[in-house]
Amino acid sequence: MSSQTAARRYSQALADVVIPQREERAVQSELRTWEAMMADNAGLQEAFGNPTVAYDQKRKVLETLIARTKVLPTTANFLRVLLRNQRLAELAEVNAKLAEVLDERTGIVSAQVISARPVADATLRTGRRS
Repeated sequence: MSSQTAARRYSQALADVVIPQREERAVQSELRTWEAMMADNAGLQEAFGNPTVAYDQKRKVLETLIARTKVLPTTANFLRVLLRNQRLAELAEVNAKLAEVLDERTGIVSAQVISARPVADATLRTGRRS
């Protein structure tokens, strides 16, 4: 399974859990923090991305970090699932897909506007014509 397909499946499953619990923004924020933490630490990237590192060692590192970061149980469980399925190193991709899935489910549409003339500040703030 491609990493994009996996990221979409994991993000959809997580959205199924967080939306009814109204935790979508909190979990999304915590996962972004984890993504940044992993991106800033080459040792974590190596540990979680290297298949030769034993699962038990990875699990111990993950549990220590979960305890230190004091994330929501939903976030902690999701990180454990990613680790168990050897997808924790793909957290950045999962986060990107999660943002898309949450936007889709809440009806948010992204758009890029190109204008021949400068757009009035009031229009930029409200999104309405002045």
